[in-house]
Amino acid sequence: MLALEGIAIKREFHARGIGKAAVHGALRDSDVDAMAAVTRNPAIINTVNSAFHTAMPDLRLADPLEGLRDRTVCHIAKVYGRHIGVGAADVPFARNRYTGGLYGDYDVGRDLTGLPEIAANPEHGIIVVGLGKRSDI
Repeated sequence: MLALEGIAIKREFHARGIGKAAVHGALRDSDVDAMAAVTRNPAIINTVNSAFHTAMPDLRLADPLEGLRDRTVCHIAKVYGRHIGVGAADVPFARNRYTGGLYGDYDVGRDLTGLPEIAANPEHGIIVVGLGKRSDI
């Protein structure tokens, strides 16, 4: 399993696919078949969705947390949750993860469609899980 602990890209380089290319490159050169991260950045969530057959959250769905119904996804979220200090009952939410907010006034987390609790509070993050690496990355 790959645990993504952070990607920092200067704002002027956002939306150029640098983070996606880095994640896809790391996955392409490994036999990793699962991934977990915590974020409030929709770009990270979309990157995980693009790299795995099963992903949670999936911002394209009416219920982005639908993937938690998969036992393996749920298990990975709980294991990663323990790693970052989130109790199993609170998974997939990482409340108060980013003291003072992660992005300041430029909070890309406001765009977390379907996750209003996370979008509304810049200190909250969400655990992201990908399972079943796509062969075309």
